[in-house]
Amino acid sequence: MIQPYQGPIAQGSANVKDIVEMLSEPVKKSWLDSHGYKADKLVTVHYSLSNMSPIYIAGDKLVVNTDFDGAYKNNSVYVFKDDEGSPFLWRVHNRRGGDLLLSCERKDEYPDETIPANEVQDLDVVGAIVRLVRDPSS
Repeated sequence: MIQPYQGPIAQGSANVKDIVEMLSEPVKKSWLDSHGYKADKLVTVHYSLSNMSPIYIAGDKLVVNTDFDGAYKNNSVYVFKDDEGSPFLWRVHNRRGGDLLLSCERKDEYPDETIPANEVQDLDVVGAIVRLVRDPSS
């Protein structure tokens, strides 16, 4: 059983109350082994926003690998925490010189952000999304 994420769940924005809800989700040992993941380093996140739709939709369960070594995999989606400790999702794009471009699918509502190389280490990352669990009725 993957452990539920124990971080805060309230988003600080005036128009978004909860960005994610933390849950637990079982996965097969064979899946863990085939990807090299450690069960104690995985958490599940219940996604409830629209910034990453249609890739992720409200109600999706996201399995997040918290075993992060500081190297961002280009074009992967990560769960970050903001200054208030509230989690949010961004797709990471590596840029020359070590800068990161953080983007989402709904650019009309959530503009891209560029993080300079000298500030990348200050990002508070929970981990990378490694699996999507979607209710077939969604």
